[in-house]
Amino acid sequence: MLLPRGLNLVYDEWGGEKASGALLHTKFLSTFTDKAREELQRGQHYANSHEYKAYAAGLEQNPDLWCKWSEKYINWRQLEILGIMSKGNWA
Repeated sequence: MLLPRGLNLVYDEWGGEKASGALLHTKFLSTFTDKAREELQRGQHYANSHEYKAYAAGLEQNPDLWCKWSEKYINWRQLEILGIMSKGNWA
């Protein structure tokens, strides 16, 4: 959810698309295992690094974060084709 709330409205009241975007969270990249270890050693996160301890425990099970719905990111146009964002009626 975005704030102000009006940014979440991707269709105007007459049915046309509004411009919308996507916030890409890049935590789970190929470097994530090393980053999680580093942050655990630093121990500077809230709640005694509780979240990073959970990440480390999960990574020990060698999870596969790829599934049949996964897509390799190419560019913003791909996100529009997938219906994740829209350039609206601008073009």
